Amino acid sequence: MDAVPLIVLGLVIYSVVWIVSFYVRDRRKRAVQAIAETLGFQFLGNGIQHIPLQARELPLFNKGRARRAENVIRGKRSDVDVLIFDYCYRIGRGNNSSTHYQTVITLTSDRLALPRFWLGPENLFHKIGQFFGLHDINFSDYPDFSKRYLLKGEDEAGIRRAFHHSVLLWFEARKSVNTEGVGRSIIYYHLGRNRAPDFWRSHLEEALSLYRQFVK
Repeated sequence: MDAVPLIVLGLVIYSVVWIVSFYVRDRRKRAVQAIAETLGFQFLGNGIQHIPLQARELPLFNKGRARRAENVIRGKRSDVDVLIFDYCYRIGRGNNSSTHYQTVITLTSDRLALPRFWLGPENLFHKIGQFFGLHDINFSDYPDFSKRYLLKGEDEAGIRRAFHHSVLLWFEARKSVNTEGVGRSIIYYHLGRNRAPDFWRSHLEEALSLYRQFVK
């Protein structure tokens, strides 16, 4: 009999958590729908299938498990097809598991022809990793870029061509951004950071600014 109150309490707590979670997700969905309308974009809902096939090859979309793309909106800016969405994945198991969220922008254009690359903020673990063979593509004429970012990919010569003067200066002027590219697609995000829908417009403008550097 003593177990009954505990079971009831557990059900009550579960119900409250579910209701709060539903409310938060629904409120964000409505905010994204409103932003989509102001941008002239279409709200597509949820689903990995909305991400371009080539972009799905990139490292972010192959991390962890329980991967989800939510609140996907789609539009066009000049010659660029744009997707903005919330993306999450889970790593670890049991009590050691954690879920990582970020707002991602995907830009796709026929003007892009990029080698596969990954770029993100360089941290202490990366610096230690370089002693054990982790390869970081550095640019001796751009020490701030090389100090601030880890850049990697198999086609080093192609990556060096893609990361010309304008691109390197663009990254030197910013901190803590992540970018991945392959072929006709770039993705742009801040790892582990879901942007509030009110900031999606400025987030998009920043991503388009980077795109313009790559196609110069």
